[in-house]
Amino acid sequence: MRRETGSLIRFLIMICLLIRTFSFSQENPIALCQNMYDNREFTAALSCVRGQLDSGRVTTRIDSFKAFELAGMLCYILDDYDNANVYFRDILGMDRFAEPDPVTVPPEILAFYKRQKSAFEQEHPLITLAPPVPKKSALRLLPFGAGHIREKKYFRGFSYAAAAAVCLGINIVSYNSRKLLESPNGRYAPDDLDSAVGLYNIQVGSFYGGFLGIGFISFVDALITN
Repeated sequence: MRRETGSLIRFLIMICLLIRTFSFSQENPIALCQNMYDNREFTAALSCVRGQLDSGRVTTRIDSFKAFELAGMLCYILDDYDNANVYFRDILGMDRFAEPDPVTVPPEILAFYKRQKSAFEQEHPLITLAPPVPKKSALRLLPFGAGHIREKKYFRGFSYAAAAAVCLGINIVSYNSRKLLESPNGRYAPDDLDSAVGLYNIQVGSFYGGFLGIGFISFVDALITN
């Protein structure tokens, strides 16, 4: 009886481990491929990661990075340097500042990656947006409305405040959107330059547009009061 109970317990434990492994592989589509790599089954691991990429199971940015990194390493190990370069450039296409983990990536592969990164940076140089972008903030418009409201000039005060709020919203959104395109050193990729220039023009336009709005509101207020 005890022997049968022990066998049943071991069987249940094995089932639980299998379920856990299956669940983990579903959550992490590269896990099985990584296990093959760890077991030095390089050809099988490469087929695995390519299959996962082709199947569409790799959906998140993190999983994509891991998949391209693993595929690049495997191609390098299997002396397929051209495809290793392709996979590493896929990483750089996602994030040109990406760096593989030196703890998990062998030094010779890391050196190969850095050479490809250097070539990629030369082929796709960052561009500085000139002239330097001034910090134009529509916050400067807010005192116009507050002062008139204190003087009980409500039409002009609330009109100024509304204009300032609209300009400030446009100003903030355009500024933050442009900053998302900006690299850490304040430059832009060629593909993003037109968008950055457009957002810059919107940002500055919202600043000066606020003053034009103030002039228009003053003109309308003068017509009404007269």
